[in-house]
Order: sequence, then C-alpha cells, then structure tokens
Amino acid sequence: MDGNKKNLFKFIYFLALALVVQSCFSPTPNSVNQSGQASSNVTSSDSSSSTRDTTEPTNNSSQSSTINYFQNGDQKASNNFIIDINSENSIFLRGNEISTFIGQDNENTNSCVLVSFNSDSVKKVLLIAARPNSFRNFADNSIEYYYLLSPHDETINQTHCQGSSIITKVFSDYSGQSITFKMTDVCEDCFNTTLRSDNVEILTREGKEISSIKDHYLGMYLSSRPESEIVFGNSCSSTLDCTRKGYDCCSLGQCVNDKTPKPGVAEVDESTGEFINFSSQYSQVEADLLANPSHIYNYPHLFYLCGQAQTTDTNEVKEHNEEEQAYYRFRELQDLYNCTTQTVGEQSICVKRYSSPNTREIDLITGADDITFEGTYSGTAGMPNHSIVKIIHAEETLFEDNEIKKANSVGINGDAGQVNRGNDNFDDVVTITLNNPLSSNSEEVDEIAIYYRIDGSCEYINNYLARCTKHYTQGQNIGETTDHFPASNYFKLPYYADTSRLLTVMVDDIPKLETQHWEDFVASDRFIRFFKLTDSGNDYSTLQIFDGQKISIQFYVDLNQHNVGTSKYEALDRIDEICQCGGPNCYLEEVYSTSSNSVVDYKCLYPPGENNLRFEQKVIVSSKSVPQRYFDEDGAPHDVISITTPKQEESNRDSLAFDYTKNDPVRPNNVDNFIGFNEINGTISWD
Repeated sequence: MDGNKKNLFKFIYFLALALVVQSCFSPTPNSVNQSGQASSNVTSSDSSSSTRDTTEPTNNSSQSSTINYFQNGDQKASNNFIIDINSENSIFLRGNEISTFIGQDNENTNSCVLVSFNSDSVKKVLLIAARPNSFRNFADNSIEYYYLLSPHDETINQTHCQGSSIITKVFSDYSGQSITFKMTDVCEDCFNTTLRSDNVEILTREGKEISSIKDHYLGMYLSSRPESEIVFGNSCSSTLDCTRKGYDCCSLGQCVNDKTPKPGVAEVDESTGEFINFSSQYSQVEADLLANPSHIYNYPHLFYLCGQAQTTDTNEVKEHNEEEQAYYRFRELQDLYNCTTQTVGEQSICVKRYSSPNTREIDLITGADDITFEGTYSGTAGMPNHSIVKIIHAEETLFEDNEIKKANSVGINGDAGQVNRGNDNFDDVVTITLNNPLSSNSEEVDEIAIYYRIDGSCEYINNYLARCTKHYTQGQNIGETTDHFPASNYFKLPYYADTSRLLTVMVDDIPKLETQHWEDFVASDRFIRFFKLTDSGNDYSTLQIFDGQKISIQFYVDLNQHNVGTSKYEALDRIDEICQCGGPNCYLEEVYSTSSNSVVDYKCLYPPGENNLRFEQKVIVSSKSVPQRYFDEDGAPHDVISITTPKQEESNRDSLAFDYTKNDPVRPNNVDNFIGFNEINGTISWD
C-alpha cells in the first residue's frame, strides 16, 4: 500500500513538472480571428498594451504586429487563414516587417505571394500579385504599408507574376505541381471540402525570397462549402447594369451603393442613413468619420466608393451679366481643352470645381483617374508624389508648384497645412481639406477649383478596351513625365498596359520592329528594352537611343481592370453637348488673337468626314490599256502614244528573257546581253 502511494506521488510530481515546462513555450501562431477581436497570434509589440486592437495600420513599431498575417475584413490570421474559394474579396498581407520593407523605397515595386497546395488530390501553386498600398493613421499621422492581394483576379496576377524567373523557381522547387493565377482554379471540382496550403513564400519579381520578411509560418485554407457558391444576382460588368437594379455603381464585378460599409465594418441605419454598430477594431475609423465625413475616401478597403460627380447646385440662383457670362464660358472651354489635350507627354490637366465649400458639407475630391506617374517616372529631378497641380479658392491660389502658397489654408490627403502622398491607380481619389475663411469681399466667389493630372493619351476603342501612349525623351531630366535620365536602353511600361496585346514602339516617329530593335522585358518593372543585333547575339550594352530622341510606346488597356480616361471622357461628353458632335468624338482648338498672339477663344474641332466612296466599284478598262511606260527603239520614253510615235525597240534575237542572276537583285542579266524593255514589260503595239 505504501508503495502504491509513493508511485502516485511520483506520478503527480512529474505531471506537475510537465505542465510547468509546457507553460514556458510560446504558443504556435495558428489561430484564426473571425469575431473582430484580435487573434492571439496578431499581437502588439508593446507589452503594456497587449489587449489593444491592432487592426488600424501604423508605422510606429510599438503598435505594429510582431508577425505577418493575412486579413479579410475583420478576420485576420497568420497560419490558419480561411478564405472562401469563390470569394472575390481583396485581402491584405500586413505586419511590421512588410511595412518596413515597402517603406524602404519599395512603394512602387510589386511582389508575388506563392501559395503551394500539395495533397493527394490537388497539386497546384497559386501565384498572387502583391501590390504595395498604404493606410494613414490620423491619430498620430503615421503610415503603415501593406500588400493588397486579389487571389480571384487572374489578369492582375498573371501580369505581375508570370515572369520567367518566378516560373523557373516554381518548376524547380515545386516539381509535379501546376501553376494557376486564380484561386477558383486551385480546385475546380472541390465541393464541401477544405484545402490547406503546405507552404507560402513572398517573392520579388526576380523570383527571390525577401529575407527581411519572415513567411515560414504563413498558411492558408481554401474553403469550398455548399453555401459558398457565388450569387450572380448583383453581378455586373458596367455601372449601367447596376443603376437598372437600383444600385449606384459597379465595383469589382459587383453592384454596390456608394459610401456603404463592406461586410464586417459597420451597419447603416435605414431611417437616417448613418453608420452604426462599428466593429470594435474600427473605432478609430468611426471617430475619424464623425469628425470629418469626407475622410471616408481614405478607407476604400472598408467602404464601397463610386466616386463623386462634380456638384454645382446651390440654394441661391445667381445671375451674371454679359461680361461675366463670357468669362465663365471661356473658363469652361479652357478647362475642357486642358482636360482633353496632352500638355506634357501623355499628361493632361483636369479640374473639379465645387461651389460654396465653406457654407455646406461637401467632399472635395479629385476624379478617381488622377495619377502621379510615379510608376513610370525615369528621371532624378523628381516629381510630386500626388496628382494635384493647383488649388484655387475664392479667386486666390492656395496651392501651386507643389507648395502651399497660403499657410495652413489647404491640405492634401491630410489636415490643413499637410501635403501627403497621393495614389498611382484608377480607384482612389485625393481628398482636399479647406481652411480658408471667406472675407466680406469674397463671399460671392466661394468656389474651389482642384486641378489634377491624368493620363490624357487614352482613347476608348470600345466598352472594354482603350489605347494609350507613353512618351519619353532620352537624356531629359527636368522633372516632367517624359524624363529619362540617365540615358539607357530600358523604358518603363505603365502597370496598366496589357502586354498580351500589340505594343507599337516609335523613335522620332519612326516605327521600330519587335525582335529586331526591341523586346518586352520584365525585371522589377516591365520595360521595353532596345538592343543591337550582332552575329554573337543581342547587344544590350551599346546605347541604341541617343539624347534628345523621342520615344513613344502605344499600348492597350483592359477597361474591366483599369478605368482610365474617365475624367477625359466626362469632358468629351460636355464638348459633345456644346458642339453637337453626335458622340464623344470632338475636341476643342485654340483661337489666337492676331495682335497679341494669346488665346481668345476655342472652336469645335470635328472629326474628319467619312469616305463616302462605295466599297466596291466596277471600272471598264480597254484590253489595250496597260499600266506601264512606252520606250521607243532609241530608249526614249513617251507618255502619249500616237501613230507618229517611233516604233518600240525590238526584242533581242537570241530570245533571252530578262532575269536576275542567281536571284540576286543587284545582278540583272542585261548588263552583258541586249535585253530590252520588251523582255521586261512585254511588247506594246499601237494596233
């Protein structure tokens, strides 16, 4: 009996010791958060605030996650990240290491996320484009960088992750597994199952792992349940499809209402239209929107945004005299001309005007197609990292030349007095903060004009395709979109260029041939690379384009992926109303004063008339008429042949036919032999 007691005490002692040892180990990062509360594996590095929600991005290391993780709405996890295989949501890849890496001059450099699925039934490698993006924390005015992933978007993923280096890595490291760029293609026949990835890697465009970003613990589950079937009731291909159904616009193939929260963010009070019941992790967003509702455009990943049309309605109808009417007419035509005409390279300047911004609640934003051109800028002089060119309020210039002219009167993507980074895409807008009180003399001119840059080269071919042109000047370095310095054979392509379609390259308006003069090249960015053909292969080191030469690259854009030219075509529609063109086919042309050589008016420039000739026309030609010249026996040509015209030269008596020796075009056989024009063209007789 005593022996049994001793054995029992020993067992209890070792069990207690094992529990103590186990408590010393850190938990594995594999929990999934679906309730909106912080996952146990997504924690703050500040031990004093371990319970603080960390969803709001920031660059402050004391608030950033210590590990990298995926996020889909209010769900976030590093290892057990579950996503519906049919989901069309874009997800985020976040963490302090990711924010630090992107912030080290990688804001415009895309990466790729490799997700391997290697089981008995599925052997696939999913490649997802990782596009850098940023989120502003208005509480401490800091920025967190993160990767935006669209696992459902095959076009974007192919465009950025189909480089030869990445494909070679997959074939080498994941032998026996096929490559896919779309999440639903990982398992097309799966039903009511869950697939778990066996490895995740974050790669550069060159197929190399990013050593500063740890990814060994990342994992993803693809869930295919009966209730995950896609609902097509509110799917769309254009905004027109949605307005017919009572929605505001088409966003990523789904009909949505403008300024409504995405699932898991908040709810909308149907009676008042106000946001209620914010998820706890979005408390800062709620506070920010209560303070300034226009900041909703800073959260495109949390709210459906359709953009905003220019608003000019006011409660007071103002009448203008003839002089004022002439001024406003000229100003409108000038705005339309500048928006539809390329000023520097492919750049055009459009404007949004808002009346009474000081006396009513209104969102002061650019068009969604505003662009910084950072992705293709190739000089060292530098350009602004936002799209704003000029801001005028109450006839006073508040911002110009990338500088606030009146202290603390205006802000760009931030509070008054701040000039923050814009965007280089066609989905987000730039928000303007106005802090310019009106004087008693300026109340009647309470209007703000926001001038911003767009790609004005794009022309719509149809509802799905546009044609654009990128311009460079070799050796130029003056801070413009056409800069290309130092000189090289590499010329960047815009990220929205569809390289699966035809590219047309011109140097000083002379066409250059692919495979003979240039090739499409992918490194950290996509390029057109010039080379010299030699007997030993392509010579890339010898400069093929000289200083001062102008390069134009014509390319096509898939409008289902990139909404280029929206501001331009809004202006063209207005020109159509003015000029009665029958469509957005007219432009404006400047009219100059003969005395001062200044622009005094604009006139409509209509497209050239169509060719009204019949496609097929029958012409009767005499059998005696032939399209060739007549040479007489002395070799003299005759344009008109009559009965008095000397005879045509005789044929050679040896009946030798005209020919090129050994098919060499520089060795005709009539050098040493008499072979006249009869042998070349045939005999012509007057009869």
